[in-house]
Order: sequence, then structure tokens, then C-alpha cells
Amino acid sequence: MRIQSRFLLLTLLAAGPLAAWAQVAPLPEISHDRIAGIERAIETGSAVVLMPTSENGTITVNNCANCRAERLTVNGRTRYYAGAQLLSLLELKSLLSSAHPVSMTVFVDLKDPVALRVVADVQAPSRSKAH
Repeated sequence: MRIQSRFLLLTLLAAGPLAAWAQVAPLPEISHDRIAGIERAIETGSAVVLMPTSENGTITVNNCANCRAERLTVNGRTRYYAGAQLLSLLELKSLLSSAHPVSMTVFVDLKDPVALRVVADVQAPSRSKAH
């Protein structure tokens, strides 16, 4: 009987701090009228994307081979990625020309048709660090 009493006492002592911890303040309610999107994403693939010829030009994207193409402006704000690695436009174009078709996502500014980021789902070659 004494062992059961000790066990019960230890259980209650351990549960006290847990109960206090569980009573944290609730999260504030989020007002959905304050949430505003700033960009949209177009999921596509390298087989249906026409990459820009220069830093200030256009990129043509499709969601599918039979969908209507969408032309978007690219400029100095546009960033190009292979996975998470930031590349120049020329580096990404070179990588895409030597790869099998890959998935891509183009992130577009909602206010105007400017491509903010072009992300290819492909591994970029590692860059050697200068010593």
C-alpha cells in the first residue's frame, strides 16, 4: 500500500508542472482580412518553358503542353535557382540545356506580370571555393 501511495504522490508532483505548462496563453486570432498574397506560383517544367534571352526580357511558361502560354517580364529583380542554389540566368540556362526535362516553379508578382524567382528542380554542380 505504501508503494502505491508513493507512486501516486510522485505522479501528482510530476503532473503539476506539466499542467501549468499546458495552460499557456492562446494564440491571438488572425484576421483574414489582413492577410494578402504578394505572389503566385506557376508549376511547370523545362519542356514547356521558354527561358529569357537576356536579364531584361520575357520568360514564357505553361502549366501543360496544351495550355495557353503566359509571357512574364524578367528584370534585375528576377532570381534564378537550381534547387536552393542561386545561379545567374546563363548558368541556369546552361544547366537546363544539359539536363533531362525537370520540374520548375516560376513565382510571379501579383501586382504586375514580373517573374520574381525561377526555380528548377535540378541539382546544380558544386562550385569550388577559391583559397
